[in-house]
Formats: sequence, C-alpha cells, structure tokens
Amino acid sequence: MICIAGILTPVVVAAVSASDEVQVARFANLRAAHAGNVISEGWLPDWLPSSTRDIQLRRDREAQIASGRLTVSPDDMIVLEVNLKVCAEWFEPPKEIRTELGNTRARNEGVYQYDDAGLVWLFACRSDGSCRFWRWRQKTDA
Repeated sequence: MICIAGILTPVVVAAVSASDEVQVARFANLRAAHAGNVISEGWLPDWLPSSTRDIQLRRDREAQIASGRLTVSPDDMIVLEVNLKVCAEWFEPPKEIRTELGNTRARNEGVYQYDDAGLVWLFACRSDGSCRFWRWRQKTDA
C-alpha cells in the first residue's frame, strides 16, 4: 500500500484547454455528483458520507488527475477517518499537483490517503468538515 494524505441537477462548466480534456464541475451535494457520474467514473470515491456538499471538482481526463474541494458535516468526519489513512511517507505525485501538495505540507495540515485499484486520493481536511483533495492514477512499473 502506498501512503500519501433534495436532488439537484449538477452544473458542469467545461474549462478551455488545448486538449479540451480539463473540466471544472460544481455539485451542490453528493446526489448531484452521483447524477453527474463523477463517482461511477472514479473521480470521487464511493464512500463519501451523504452529508457531502459544495463539491468543486477540476479534472483532466488526459492526465487522469483531479483536484477540488468539498465539505462534509462535522458529525460525519468519522466516515472520513474510517476510510482514510494518515500519510506517513511520501512518493512522487504527478507534477501537475506537486506544488499544491507542497503548500499543504508547509502549512502543517494533516494529509490523509485513500487508494483503490490504482487510483490514489489525498485529502486535507479541517475539523469543520472542509476538505481539499487530489486524485490520480498511480503509475505501475510494467
């Protein structure tokens, strides 16, 4: 294991990029994110608590990386704690997110990790339930 840290219609806004693969999406809550298929497509993990809201997701389909913010009820922070592991060691994340991760570590924020079938998520969460996250596909030596 590698260590690192009402139904509403989703509103999706595509960002302009050279590859047309970068998209920015906002979802009011977890149900809207499900309706937008970002969970079934693996851009967000499927264990997020039902109180998850204010989801902002930036995804680059070509590079297979994503980042964003979300909020969960402070009472549901236990769901995050159960599914995430404290990051004890670091590895080389994709260059597109290295700076953000470095800034997070410089602020001494706790970073927690989750991985599943080669997908890696890092979450930096505060006790009020506000979280930042990063996601990428782990490269394998083949």
